Amino acid sequence: HVLAGDEVMGLTSALFALGTRTAVATVIPVPDEATRPLMLAMHNGLRAGRSPAEALAVAQDAADRSDPAALATVGGFVCYGAG
Repeated sequence: HVLAGDEVMGLTSALFALGTRTAVATVIPVPDEATRPLMLAMHNGLRAGRSPAEALAVAQDAADRSDPAALATVGGFVCYGAG
């Protein structure tokens, strides 16, 4: 049984059942071009030793606040689990 809007939680629940500890996902459709800088910054944070939640938060905070697409994109990503 699937309810509209529960797709991310359903996938996340399935990943956690398989042993995944953390998932970073978007809850809205996001454009590729606006996602690229966010993911590069997040992965730089992960390589620097930050937790997934912290790396995502720092990357979101660094977004270009003058770009509406960038702001909408960074606001759509959420860290689930043991971030």
